[in-house]
Amino acid sequence: MKNILLILIVGIFAISCDVIDAPYKQTQTTAGEFKKKVILVDFTAIHCVFCPTANKVANDLANLYGKDNLIVIGAHASNLAVTNPNVPEEVNMISETSKELYDKFAPGAGLPKGMVNQLDVDGEKITNFGQWDELIIQESYVEPEMEMAIELEYNEIDSTVKVIVKTDYLVNSSLDDNLAIYVTEDSIVSPQKNPAGEVIEDYVHNHVLRASITGTLGAQLSSTVINKGSSITKEYSYKIPSDFIHKHLGFVAFIQDKNTNVIKQATSEHLNE
Repeated sequence: MKNILLILIVGIFAISCDVIDAPYKQTQTTAGEFKKKVILVDFTAIHCVFCPTANKVANDLANLYGKDNLIVIGAHASNLAVTNPNVPEEVNMISETSKELYDKFAPGAGLPKGMVNQLDVDGEKITNFGQWDELIIQESYVEPEMEMAIELEYNEIDSTVKVIVKTDYLVNSSLDDNLAIYVTEDSIVSPQKNPAGEVIEDYVHNHVLRASITGTLGAQLSSTVINKGSSITKEYSYKIPSDFIHKHLGFVAFIQDKNTNVIKQATSEHLNE
């Protein structure tokens, strides 16, 4: 159980980024046990001036609650994420998966925005970073329907990873459960605009969403009901692209309802662990 006092002071608004009211203050509250893990998708972009502020909020919350409990995914998307061909130092971090997530859940939305376990909030899944902590705490008390574990078997010679995901059901399963597996990468250095409109030349981008092994919305976990107390194991082989840095890769697995897209449980593992 942790006590939190989170205070964020936000500066002036920049064109094309979402308006953030200042100051923002989260009152003291207490988190639960995180039996259900939480995925925070942070929609971000290199030309979004307030995105570094949202990145810091996401990282601070992950450090506070523990990175096993709060899994952050940085989804670079929108026209603000498009690189400038005249600035070769800018890295294109828009993946097919991040684009599909943005187009489905946040089409045309100003950034920064995020999703906490893809929950619906006032009819939308995207929220401002000032709402993330409250939603994370809410999810930390939820009793999960299943537990998950992920194992990675890495073959350095042929640059492949066998991803093994085991799901233990605490209740009878639903045929609407989809398993999704994402690949993220840390320590990507690329210029990033900040709230003053200046460019941080050596900004380090972490947990960048690079790919999906199962498709963006995942694949059906089982065509038959899995009884309470039983488990199911899925294995996938993934070929690491040549431009990915192996030691910086992470793999995130989660179960989501295929109808509501709400995430029911999650787990993650880094390749270098």
